[in-house]
Amino acid sequence: ELSVLIAPETAMPHLFHSAQPGWWLGEGALIRESPRRASMVARTETWTLRVLLARIRAMACDDPEVWRRIAEITAGHLDHALSMVTGLIHRNSSARVALTLRHLANLEGAPISGPVVLHTSMEELGEMTRLARKAIAQILTEIEQEGLITRRYREIGIVDVARLSTYVDRLMAEDR
Repeated sequence: ELSVLIAPETAMPHLFHSAQPGWWLGEGALIRESPRRASMVARTETWTLRVLLARIRAMACDDPEVWRRIAEITAGHLDHALSMVTGLIHRNSSARVALTLRHLANLEGAPISGPVVLHTSMEELGEMTRLARKAIAQILTEIEQEGLITRRYREIGIVDVARLSTYVDRLMAEDR
């Protein structure tokens, strides 16, 4: 697992996401040849791959599809970011927390069901949702009483991502 920190413009780094295997970072800076606005910090033992710009250009000369694949990664990150922003601006704090949990459990956006364990603390969840620890604790208790999650130290177990997703959709619809 990796913490994804963003620091747009002159802002201090802010925890944005907890990435799972398969997460890419740096393609925006690659395309624009600009400084990265995001970084990753390992949360668990992690293997990473760094591909240098010169190597990507060489691969793109051999296979023009490389740029399309990089664009797909960028589009996926944009979809994720827009969805996270939607959650952050939602008035219902419970919806923000539940939506964030769904994002953390469902990195690729594909429909999944079944259990998922997130190695995320209440403090980290609070940073991602812009809520105080006390508010997070209360909301997680509500979600736990719905039978959607279980909690342990620095760990949130999602009982069934599909059920959590239905809960998120209901909360989001209630405030329209």
